[in-house]
Order: sequence, then structure tokens, then C-alpha cells
Amino acid sequence: MPLQTGIAWIAPPFLGYVNPYFTLAPERANYRLTEHYTADWVMQRYARTVDTEWTFTSRRPTTGYTSPADGGNCMGWYITPGRREVCQPTSQLFVGYDLGLDLDNTVRAGRAQRVTPSAYHSSLLERAPRIRGLELWTSHDDGATWTPVRTTRTTDGRFTATIVNPRLDRTTGAVTLRVRATDEAGNTVDQTTQRAYGLR
Repeated sequence: MPLQTGIAWIAPPFLGYVNPYFTLAPERANYRLTEHYTADWVMQRYARTVDTEWTFTSRRPTTGYTSPADGGNCMGWYITPGRREVCQPTSQLFVGYDLGLDLDNTVRAGRAQRVTPSAYHSSLLERAPRIRGLELWTSHDDGATWTPVRTTRTTDGRFTATIVNPRLDRTTGAVTLRVRATDEAGNTVDQTTQRAYGLR
């Protein structure tokens, strides 16, 4: 599906910037979206590269948000000023991480680290499907090999896990994370964060 770009106009004071978007078919269909993100800030030591793949269903909505007064803000309204088509968020899944890191985004090597990964939908999505499960893997050699980590559900979308970090001499100095989550409607997210945090 071709990537399109448009000028998003924000008023006032009528600022414009280039915004990428996709035009989807009006009927219900399954989609796969991939993103390769690299942070430009060279001072950032960890989590600079993130690869994400989503699968989700979408169709043109008949009910939903028609103006900011409804509580939603749809980017299409600003790319095509004057047109206020009905919009709703997609059923994409997103993931978050509470890794218990120190302020320099590191933890001590050779120790167990309790983490809290989570999976969630847009907060504007009505009747979001429940999270079916979340899987977690770690790599101490930048993704060459992977170790599965057991996760335990605490609430819908929130999980706990214990990562056992090896000694520094057995690693590249950082831990790479991979998470895969699925909801009851079959929507998935698969995300790999290269060198997510450091070891010291």
C-alpha cells in the first residue's frame, strides 16, 4: 500500500508540516504495518533502534468522532481542511515497559531484574478487545540468540516477569528485548528494541 504525504495545517497560527498517511479501503480488511525507528540523537546510548510489526483489522467507520468537541482529534481533518469525515482509532496494539532502570538506563549485571511489560489499545477505542497474552524474550548478544522469559498476568494488559541478567563478560554490555502481544480479536504487535538497556 503506497505511503502518501500531506500538509497538516494547525490553526491558529496556521502552522503546516508534512504528515505521512495511508488511504485504506472502506470495507473491513486485515492489515500488516511495519515500522523501523532509529533515534537521531547521538547522545542516546540505549533503545535507539526499534522494529515493530502490527497486524490489525480496520474499516471505514460510520459512527465516531466528527469534531474535537467529541473528545477526539483526527489528523485527516487537518490534512484536508473543511472535510470532517467520521473517524475512529484502529484496533492496533501497543506495548509499554516498566524496567526499573537507574537514571542512566542501566542495571547491575549478574542480577535478577523484575520488569512490568504491558499491552494496550488506544484510549479512545470503544470496547477494546481484552489482551489474550504477552510473550517476552531477551538477548545478550544483540539478537543473535534469544532466551524466553516467563510472564505472569496481573491485570488486563499488564504482566510481570523476572529477567536474569548475565555477568558483563558474557554480554555485549546491553540487553535487547522482544515482545509479542495478542488480543482476543487476533490483533498482534511484535516489537524488538535493540540494546534496550545497559548493564554495568
